Amino acid sequence: THQSGIPNYTDLVPATAAGYDGLTNQTAMELVLRNSNLDFSPGEQTQYSNTGYLILAMLIEKISQMSYSEFLNEMIFIPLNMHSSFVHDEKSVLPTNAALPYDEKNRLYEYEWFAYGAASIYSTLNDMVKWDQALYGEQIINQSTLQLATTGYTGGQNNYGYGWMVGSYHGYPSYRHSGFCLGILNYIYRVPAKNFMYLMLSNGGVFANNGFDTWTSEVMDRIFTHCLQ
Repeated sequence: THQSGIPNYTDLVPATAAGYDGLTNQTAMELVLRNSNLDFSPGEQTQYSNTGYLILAMLIEKISQMSYSEFLNEMIFIPLNMHSSFVHDEKSVLPTNAALPYDEKNRLYEYEWFAYGAASIYSTLNDMVKWDQALYGEQIINQSTLQLATTGYTGGQNNYGYGWMVGSYHGYPSYRHSGFCLGILNYIYRVPAKNFMYLMLSNGGVFANNGFDTWTSEVMDRIFTHCLQ
């Protein structure tokens, strides 16, 4: 719920292609440990930290005795036939048709980011629909666990659950999250009562680093108006 006080490792990395290029979980954790003071005492406040997700991925590897990539393949991607989804780590090779990140002038950002847990999952719209629909049943997670994940614990505008920001849309519970880096943007918004998922995946270009919240909200509002009357 982002109340640990553990520093956000992406705040410790130069926000440049060179800063992210080759970054791994190990090198990211080394940055955090060199800056070992907590930002605040656990539970004292809420502050988004990608490091929490990185640590969760490392815990999954320790408990399962599998790599994070192998774990997601076995538990999610293969059972759901998500054939175009994978974790991009140091051992993987990007397929030739993978979307690459571009800046606002449509120039390619030349970097490969290997740190996973909070990033480095590649997928497609079709695969994500399979994942979304699986959350209505118990194919990959039981409903009591999903309820824990989609309960807000922090209050405030973002009201964090476990990996979700909890809110409402016209009185219906909603769950959302966004993510971005150099030339990479994504946003998901689910309204389960309406069997509705809004998903945006972008590899940058004119929207690379500018106006993310504004244009996403405008597009989303149009779709909501059309689909959720």
